[in-house]
Amino acid sequence: MTFNDHLQHLVERALASIPAADASDIYAVSFLIDNEDDDPRQPTLTIGYNTETQARRSIQDASDQA
Repeated sequence: MTFNDHLQHLVERALASIPAADASDIYAVSFLIDNEDDDPRQPTLTIGYNTETQARRSIQDASDQA
């Protein structure tokens, strides 16, 4: 398996694990590539997402409208 195939498999698996209730509410997906213990031989991929619901909840804690 090539590295690109491996990454694609990880992304597909991560996206498939998103709860169906959240999927239609997502407006942003993020990809963070880092190295475990700062070792470039151990890259890690963290996939995150944000939803409109979470954004509305976060607005309540904002210091101002901006």
